[in-house]
Amino acid sequence: MRTPGPDDPAGLAARGWQRWWSRWADRRRGGPAPRQVRRALAAVLVVVGGVLAVLPARATGGVAVAVTTDDLPVGSVLDEARVRTESVVAIPDGALTPEQVAGRVLAAPVRRGEILTDARLVTADGPDPGSGRVAVPVNLPDPGVVALLRPGLHVAVLAVGDGTSGADAATGVETAVVTVLAEDAVVLTVPAPRESGAARLGSGAGTILLAVPAAAADAIAAHAVLGSLTVRFT
Repeated sequence: MRTPGPDDPAGLAARGWQRWWSRWADRRRGGPAPRQVRRALAAVLVVVGGVLAVLPARATGGVAVAVTTDDLPVGSVLDEARVRTESVVAIPDGALTPEQVAGRVLAAPVRRGEILTDARLVTADGPDPGSGRVAVPVNLPDPGVVALLRPGLHVAVLAVGDGTSGADAATGVETAVVTVLAEDAVVLTVPAPRESGAARLGSGAGTILLAVPAAAADAIAAHAVLGSLTVRFT
């Protein structure tokens, strides 16, 4: 009987103890089936993680509040373009919803993404002109100028004298005496659109409310009574 040599296929066959050891080692590692399950589960987790990474974050509760979409100056009228809804958990006192702020006027400047509260809006007591400023009503005689004004605009307030300062040397045209009362005033409110035509007869083009530096407030109020004020855009 021939003894199998090292190169004989029969000599390469696993012996009984080797087959037993291989099965025991596979059983310790969980065997081929558990390994395949683990690999499939790992692949699924990788796919799920990638999907979650690209999905937008969703609100998980909270209260719907009004948030500004851009930096807004004092006197801005709030509308759909300037306010969005955001759901937040920790809300400040006096936070309002978009429905509550629609059409309201800002009493102070706000930053983009700021939650709007009642302290930021003009109340029945009147608008807050801001630190160092005073709210002064001004009746402008020119309806064309009033039609161009919008809340939040910055203008200079000018007083036009009754007399003239003499003829211009180049043109010979008489020029009025103009005094700058405030270089930077902010328009808080303007007349409603319906307040036009006959409704303004006898009362000028319309009364606007300006936030002016406190030092110039008295002079502006006095000239407003005389009807000698106008504004220019800065």
